[in-house]
Amino acid sequence: MNIGICVEDIVIAGGIKLLLDTNPLADKYPGIPQISSHLLTSEKADYDFVICCEKSADHQCVSIDRKKLVLLLGDESVEQIPQRVKENFGAILLKKELQSNLIVAVYNLWEENRYFSPGITVSLIANTNAISAVLSEREYQIARLINKGCKSSEIAEKLFLSITTVATHRKNIFKKLDVHSAEQLRGLFEKEGM
Repeated sequence: MNIGICVEDIVIAGGIKLLLDTNPLADKYPGIPQISSHLLTSEKADYDFVICCEKSADHQCVSIDRKKLVLLLGDESVEQIPQRVKENFGAILLKKELQSNLIVAVYNLWEENRYFSPGITVSLIANTNAISAVLSEREYQIARLINKGCKSSEIAEKLFLSITTVATHRKNIFKKLDVHSAEQLRGLFEKEGM
């Protein structure tokens, strides 16, 4: 897995490179390829993903598919989180959560899932209709049915999906919203007045 690093703060860039090059995914996630990280020298390079800060996302990395970008935000950018989520970045992390969430973000991107660090999710819940902002259209549809008390078999029947597909969506919904039960999900819907 080839990962580019485009962060103007050389200390943060070096820390990211060190964290990635220790390849901590190997033991936890068998089947993930060896990580090779590089400081971004060209947008044309063949990177699987690029880790970038806001400034580089808006300038140096503008031609890279947003779904391949891990965006790092500082505390001063919290008010921009709802807009940044709508821009479809593959992952968004607060810089202060980088060490504990970068590897999880990379794994989620490898599995073709979006990822938001806990601080991003909390901010979304506090400031927007986070449920619809964080989830795909299908996941949101399923989350609304879970909120109404539907069981997976009922959801599968209503949406013409297999139970396995519903279970996968349910797992992804819970992970993205950082909830562990349908009751906690209903609590989020109540908090948003839905």
